[in-house]
Formats: sequence, structure tokens, C-alpha cells
Amino acid sequence: MEKSKNLKRWIYVGIITAALVIFALWLFLQEDSRQKAVLKTSDTEVVNAENGQENAAEIYVHITGAVNNPGVIKLAQGSRLIDAIEKLGGLAENADTDSVNLASVLEDEDKIHIYTKDETAETGVGSASAASGTGRVNINTASLEDLKTLPGIGDAIGKSIIDYREKNGAFRSLEDLKEVDRIGDKVFEKLKDSITL
Repeated sequence: MEKSKNLKRWIYVGIITAALVIFALWLFLQEDSRQKAVLKTSDTEVVNAENGQENAAEIYVHITGAVNNPGVIKLAQGSRLIDAIEKLGGLAENADTDSVNLASVLEDEDKIHIYTKDETAETGVGSASAASGTGRVNINTASLEDLKTLPGIGDAIGKSIIDYREKNGAFRSLEDLKEVDRIGDKVFEKLKDSITL
């Protein structure tokens, strides 16, 4: 009888031990799966963050005029005008590269027109001197120093004129100067008798 009691006792101890081992294994597996879930979540967050950075690093630019396939293109942030032109199939044969800065850095939503040689000949772009024979300053070819000789034009507005010209090409009319930041009707009235195309 005593053997029977000892045997029962050992069976109970064995069952309890087995239950504890199974419970410990279950806890271990639960902890392991939680760690994997955390790792997967972290990996997903990293991938999502990288995708967000990629999207933020893209810009859209509209190129018109003397390029082989004008249109809107997606580029990496920090791309230059020459990158956009190459992506659009290159310059057309009659493109006038002297009227635009091919090395200018593009920004999202830029629209740039590449003029043909005929278009720039009509507007007078490409003359060697910024000052014409009448003593007026050619706003299409003037340097910053030349622009600063005009009434009401300092460094900031002069740079804005040059930036506008580099991004949009030659001014087609004197009135186009009003499209430059900080040049309104009052400033234009002071300038109009001192400028030419």
C-alpha cells in the first residue's frame, strides 16, 4: 500500500512538473512572439519613414519650349535644369542655351521655358552689353552691378531679377518685370524709362 501511495505521489509530482514546464514554455514563446512583433513594427516604421523621406525628396517641374518632349516630370530634390532637360529627351536643335542657366537648381512646382534662338532674337537677348546705345539697361543681359544702377534696385531685387531670368528665360516685354518679387507698379514706373530688352 505504501508503494501505491508513493507511486501516486510521484505521478502527481510528475504531472505538476510537466504542467509547470509546459506553462514556462508557453510564457517563453509568448515573450518571443511579442519581441518579434515589436521588431516587425519597428521595421515597418523604418520602411514607412524611408518611404516618407523618398516622397519628400521628390519634386515636380514643368518644362516647356525648345525641348524634345516638353511636359511635367518628377525629379529628385536638388536636381538641376540640365537633369530635367535630359529626362525630357534633350534640347531641341534650335534651343538657345545662352538665355537660361542650365546649372540652376530646381524647386518643386517650377515652370521653366526654354527659348528658341528665334524667340530670343525677337526679344534681344544675347547682346554683349547690358547697356544699350540709348543708355538704358537691358534687363535680359544685365549683371547684378548693372541692375543696381537702376532707381530703386538694390542687391535683393537685383538678385530676384536675375533668378527670375534664369528660371523663366528672357523677359519678352518690359511689363514682364512686374512678375519679379517686390517689383510692383510703383517700382516699375521708376524703372520703365531706364530699361530695355
